[in-house]
Amino acid sequence: MQFCSDICKLDTAASKWSTGFLRPPFSEKAYHSATLIGADIWVIGGADDKHSSAQVYVLNTKTLKWRTVAFRQVKHCVIGSTHLDR
Repeated sequence: MQFCSDICKLDTAASKWSTGFLRPPFSEKAYHSATLIGADIWVIGGADDKHSSAQVYVLNTKTLKWRTVAFRQVKHCVIGSTHLDR
């Protein structure tokens, strides 16, 4: 299993992806979920090779600032997310 913490950005004008412009506040992980709500990208859960997590991080795409959202600690965490635009 390969774990990562890369943040990728798409330049829609040039149709190019880039990485390395922003460091996440979390360690490398897999099995996490992410969804965009308004200007915020919510990164939820995930696991490394030893632990699973229900941690929630939110990236404001306008300010590029991260915040942590309070979460309930659970023993095992399997999370999925979806965003419905109304």
